[in-house]
Amino acid sequence: MNKLTSNLFFKKVWGSEIVWALTDSYMCKTIDIEKGKRTPLIVPEVKERSIKVIKGSLYLTYGSCCDESTVPMYKVPEGWSWYIGPGMIFRYGAVDSNVTIEEISTPQFEDGVVLVDENGIEISQTITEVESLIKKVDVMEYEKVKPKRKRRSSKK
Repeated sequence: MNKLTSNLFFKKVWGSEIVWALTDSYMCKTIDIEKGKRTPLIVPEVKERSIKVIKGSLYLTYGSCCDESTVPMYKVPEGWSWYIGPGMIFRYGAVDSNVTIEEISTPQFEDGVVLVDENGIEISQTITEVESLIKKVDVMEYEKVKPKRKRRSSKK
């Protein structure tokens, strides 16, 4: 069951995200990236996501951790989809025009290590620290988003 009573809107320096479904098993959101902008370079620890490009051409940096200079960039055209698994680095970018993608993922909100922020500033994580986090992925269980239950008052 969807736990949201209304959409969650997040304004970002590169665009925006709207979370429109959140359950124990998955989260769905629409991501808009403004022309000439890009998201941070991230390594998810446990989160899995599948994306579909709705509008524009997405420039996706995607590959094995942890050196961005050796990771390929793919131009993902409108209508195409992509799977992003735990332990793989990724970044979304909009070069030619604004880009809209739909993302369906496991429900973790704050999962992952930011290697480089949206302004190109490297975060002070060492490669060894990041790689040790990624190795934990194989043994970790997925975090569950637990619904809060209301207590029933007992009438006697």
